[in-house]
Amino acid sequence: MTGTQPPTPRLIIPGWGMNWEQYQTACRYLGLHPDPGLYDQFARYLLHAAASQPVPTGFARWLAARQPGKLRLGFLDLWTRLLMPSHPWRFRLNAILAVHECDPRGCREMLAQPTSRLGAWLSFFRIGSATLLNLTLGGVWLGGQACAYAILGRAQQRERAHFDGQTVLITGATRGLGLALAVRLLALGAQVVGVARAGAGLDALRCQIAEAGLQQRFRLATADISLPGAITAALAEIGVDAAHIDAAILNAGIKEEVALPGTTRTLRRVFEVNVFGAMDTAATLIPAFQTRGSGHLIFISSLGRWHGMPGSGSYNASKAALSLLVESLAMDLGESGRKTVRITSIEPGLIRTGMIMAGSLQDRLAVSAEEAAARILRCAAANRRICRFPLLFTLMTATLACLPQGMRIKLLGRIKD
Repeated sequence: MTGTQPPTPRLIIPGWGMNWEQYQTACRYLGLHPDPGLYDQFARYLLHAAASQPVPTGFARWLAARQPGKLRLGFLDLWTRLLMPSHPWRFRLNAILAVHECDPRGCREMLAQPTSRLGAWLSFFRIGSATLLNLTLGGVWLGGQACAYAILGRAQQRERAHFDGQTVLITGATRGLGLALAVRLLALGAQVVGVARAGAGLDALRCQIAEAGLQQRFRLATADISLPGAITAALAEIGVDAAHIDAAILNAGIKEEVALPGTTRTLRRVFEVNVFGAMDTAATLIPAFQTRGSGHLIFISSLGRWHGMPGSGSYNASKAALSLLVESLAMDLGESGRKTVRITSIEPGLIRTGMIMAGSLQDRLAVSAEEAAARILRCAAANRRICRFPLLFTLMTATLACLPQGMRIKLLGRIKD
């Protein structure tokens, strides 16, 4: 395995973990060669740290979420060393040094010294000028971040306050958006009940949860939600009472690209998961929410529900049906019922998951699963009834939806051709 080959994806807790690309950036800053095997050790350590250390809050959490760049890492390295010795960035950078120090090549890189007196003086000058730069420009940058946090951090604080201590059920929780939502909720202090179909992904995630000691905070249940009553049986299997669930994110969905008219088996399967599975889960939880007097249902639909699409007719139609059913559910609950059972409908654009081919036009228009998870949870914390993103894709969809049907068919039909 070479240093440029990405390792097997691992569970990453926001605010603590680093993905492969971020690890590579940090290695370049530290003058080390990134290695997939060492990254696996590094990621495992950070997962343990996330499970054992206090959850960062306030400005510390804001800084922990900053994306690493070589200049920014210099600022963060120096100023967290001076002001925040227990900050997640200290754990990250120190962990990289520790795992590389135990590797022969990493040890050689860390012990490398100038071979001449001139080289030694140049090295001292480089270190001194870098420290001075990080003190001056880094101080200005840190002040700017404090101002940005004062202006924009309210949504982050509200998100944390809303989900801290809550128990949230997520369907489709082992990959993509569902997993991104789960780990973000863990970082916010929530308890997560993940539901997914049996398979290698579920088994691998269960092993990583056990390895990190997160079994009490992230419980997994096996269920095929397309089957009636599957959610009830899955919760009973892991000993979770529906009355103890504060919110549910109905995220599970499948997309099988088959041109119409094709076999109706695919169409039926997509509707069974995307529509009936979501509504059956909601029907299971609503009585418990009503009895307790509070609960929150968050439905993951799609901007694709506003128009047809070649090869994706079954998926877009299922999301259209789900959105209309969610709207009708809000009506059926009535004004008093909506105060007890809050409903949020999420209509994202393209999200980089297993449904999107890397490097395609869709991939360039998509947002990451982590960014989508952040937007979804902030919308839910703000108690918004509907949330659509990203803005550009929303505007594109609105324009398409307003076109005459004939023009829309010709325009989108060219994608197939």
